Amino acid sequence: IILYILNSNLIYSSILFISFSLFVFTLNFLFINNLFNKEAKLKESETNLIFAQKIAKIGYWKYNLSNEKFEVCTTLSELLALKNCNVIKHYSDFKKYINVLDFDKVISKHNEAFFSKTKGQLTYRLNKANTDEIIIVEETIDIIQNSEDKNDIIFIGTIQDITDKKSLEQELSNLKFIVDLA
Repeated sequence: IILYILNSNLIYSSILFISFSLFVFTLNFLFINNLFNKEAKLKESETNLIFAQKIAKIGYWKYNLSNEKFEVCTTLSELLALKNCNVIKHYSDFKKYINVLDFDKVISKHNEAFFSKTKGQLTYRLNKANTDEIIIVEETIDIIQNSEDKNDIIFIGTIQDITDKKSLEQELSNLKFIVDLA
C-alpha cells in the first residue's frame, strides 16, 4: 500500500511537472511568436518611414555631445550624394558640406544649440559631394536629454531639402515682378 501511494504520488508529481513544463513551453512559444510579430511590424514601419523620408527629402543627423559621436541617416547621405552614411563620422566631417556662404551662420547656430542646450531652426545651403551642385535645406535642431544622466545630451538636426520650393518661390516672385511692371 505504501509503495502504491508513493508510486501514485510520483506519477501525480510527474504529471504535474509535465503539465507545468508544457504550460511554460506554451507561454514561451506565445511570447516569442508575439515578439517576432512585433519585430516584423516594427521593420515594416521603419521601411515605411524611410520611404516617406525619401519622398519628402528629409534626413537627419545625431550628435551626442558627451562622447562626440556623430552620425547621419541614409536619406541625408543620399541628399548629399554620398555613397554611404559612414563617410560622415564626426561633426567636422559634416561641416565640410556646409556652403562657404552660410558656414559662419550655421556654425554659430549649431554652437549656440550645443553649448546653450537650446533648440534652433535655420535655412542654409549644403554642397553635394564631388559636384558643384548645392541644395537649400531647412534644419530644425532638437535636444534629447537622458533622464538618468543630465550630462548625456543628444542633438538631432532634422534636415529637409527645400531647393525645389525655393526655386518655385523665386519663379513666382519674378512673375509677380513682371505683372507689377505691366
